[in-house]
Amino acid sequence: MIRRRVILAGLLLCATLTVLSADAVSWYRQGLRAFERGDSESVRQSLGYFRRAVEENPYYFRAWRSLGLAYHRLGYYRLARPALEKALEQQPDHIEASLAYAETLIALGNSTDSRTQIDKVLHVQPRNVQALYVDALWWYHSRRSDLALERIRSVHALAPHHVPAWLLRGSIMTAASQWHAAEEAYRQAVRSQPHSAEARYGLGRYLFDRGRWREAIEPLRQALDLDRELHKALEPWGRCQFL
Repeated sequence: MIRRRVILAGLLLCATLTVLSADAVSWYRQGLRAFERGDSESVRQSLGYFRRAVEENPYYFRAWRSLGLAYHRLGYYRLARPALEKALEQQPDHIEASLAYAETLIALGNSTDSRTQIDKVLHVQPRNVQALYVDALWWYHSRRSDLALERIRSVHALAPHHVPAWLLRGSIMTAASQWHAAEEAYRQAVRSQPHSAEARYGLGRYLFDRGRWREAIEPLRQALDLDRELHKALEPWGRCQFL
């Protein structure tokens, strides 16, 4: 009798876990469809689905990874960090999660742990474009723009249309008051991916900060047309309209 009860309890537990797992997969797939649309509004919508997936299955690696990547994409770094840590607890060597975690730590000012993550990836994939870019970002935040530019050149040797690297180069050139080189970097970002809201915003913001308001209006408008949730473009675009 006791044995039969144990078997029945085990079967009931397995059935419950199967239902939970099926629900978690369903939530995850809905979140993934929203996330892959790419615009900020869709990525924000994906958060609810991914959160439900990890609530149903706290050990669901893909859901934790995607939740962390979605927070990371939106710049919610304090929320991205624990989600990515949950994912990396299960798969410590996952490349995409490791690099997103490294970039998150850079944004939060944790240079030591981010360096560890970057080196871990570069050790196994020395020509990984995203790893080289995050490495450039690390050097930039460490106030070594010379080494950051060297890494950016490595990125563009492998991926000439890598928009974040062009934008980072634009920021470095702007800080060095090399205006022509900075503008060319921002324009190259737009040429590389004409449908990138971030590229359009980068160019518009640069022109706005340089006092070239009439020229800034169009790229800022285009950025908002491409991603209506790109709130950081609203303030300079509104001021350009007023001026």
